Amino acid sequence: MDWYNKQFKWGIVLNYPPEDAQTVIRDQTKSTFLQEIVHPFRESIYINGFEPLTPEYRITINGKHYRQKVIVRFVESSAWVRLAVGVATLGLIDLLYMEFRKL
Repeated sequence: MDWYNKQFKWGIVLNYPPEDAQTVIRDQTKSTFLQEIVHPFRESIYINGFEPLTPEYRITINGKHYRQKVIVRFVESSAWVRLAVGVATLGLIDLLYMEFRKL
């Protein structure tokens, strides 16, 4: 997680229950932890980690055993949605300023 935080420079880190990995990442995904790094009004990156606790779920590829499996999913937001939210935010700020100015 430290590596991804350094790559994104800043962002809000959200923790999700591991059960949500089947809907966020993909169906039939085993998960030990699921985190999201969010850039508000921009993109998100989901990081799913799986560390098998029993030998039946051991990760073996070409005879080599691995301690964990990490799946990363990058979710980009639409530029039109970002623009609409930005314009709406500016409009609401102006509206609030006008209302507080009356006080």
